[in-house]
Formats: sequence, structure tokens, C-alpha cells
Amino acid sequence: MFFPIIDYSAFPIQATQDWLYLHPEKKIFVENAHANSDQSVNFDLTSAILELAPKHHDKIFILSNQFSIVPLPINVCYSKDIIQSAGRQSDLNENSFLSTHCDVIVGRASGPFTFSLTQENLFTRHPKFICFTNLVPSPPNKFWVNELLRDKINYSAEFIVENVSNVDRAKYLIDTNI
Repeated sequence: MFFPIIDYSAFPIQATQDWLYLHPEKKIFVENAHANSDQSVNFDLTSAILELAPKHHDKIFILSNQFSIVPLPINVCYSKDIIQSAGRQSDLNENSFLSTHCDVIVGRASGPFTFSLTQENLFTRHPKFICFTNLVPSPPNKFWVNELLRDKINYSAEFIVENVSNVDRAKYLIDTNI
């Protein structure tokens, strides 16, 4: 099968496992990095999350990237702080591991988001993916599946895929689907 399986034991995930043990709340993983190849429009997802977090105080929002230093609500954190990856060049596989414990995964059709598209998330678990992309599939629940395989592959995950060009629409989609 062409969907990846990551051997997480090859990566430093103990800090993440410890954090997950202490946080049973519903988790929303927001892969807020910018797309660098025009797969989607870049807009500030962080501002949307900072507005939504107080409204959803019973959930934890995990942001994959930190672009500025702003005070965060108590239920918002950065994945690098959970993973304890400060100073490392890449934490994509550790973010992937963290995504396997999140109820909702939000992002652009880009690098960091694709690391959450693992066999576990797609076929074993039942997370909800909210994806912003210029490449909206038809039907949207067949994300990344071409015409040849469209009727042969079925995800257990739910997909909401839309070509979103502004933060207000993104905020609405997140708010109504978490």
C-alpha cells in the first residue's frame, strides 16, 4: 500500500507520550505551516485558533509552527514544546506521532500536513481532517486517491476539503467541525 507507516520507536517520542498521558482532552492538531508550492493559499491560521480557543475551552489546540511570540490561551500549545524538539532541525515524524492521538487534524495540503496522512490515521482511527487546498478532489473523501483507485480505497477518517482563501472561512470550518 502506498500510504506510509512510520516506525515511531525510531524517534524520540517519550516526552510526547508523557504529555498525552496527562492530557485526555479532545485534541485539535493544527498544522499551520505555510504551503511553499502553491498547493493552497497562505493565511494566518494562528490568529483563527487564538480566537476559537476560548470558545472551546474543553479542547486542546496544538499548533505545529510558532511564527510570533504572543500569549497563548491555556488550551493552546506548540507541538515543539510537547515533543521537546527545540534545537532540532526537523520534527515531522514526531508531529506525525502526535497526530495519531488527535481527534481533528487541520492543515494545508503541504509538507507537515502530509505527515499525518498515515495508514493509522486513514484506516484504523477515525479522526476528522480539515484540509485547505487548491486541489479539491471529487468526492472530497477520496483525498490523495486518483481515479484508478477511487472505488478501491475507503478511509475510516473523515475529510473536509475546501479551497479556502481567507482566515474567516478557515475559522468557520474549524469551529463547526471540532
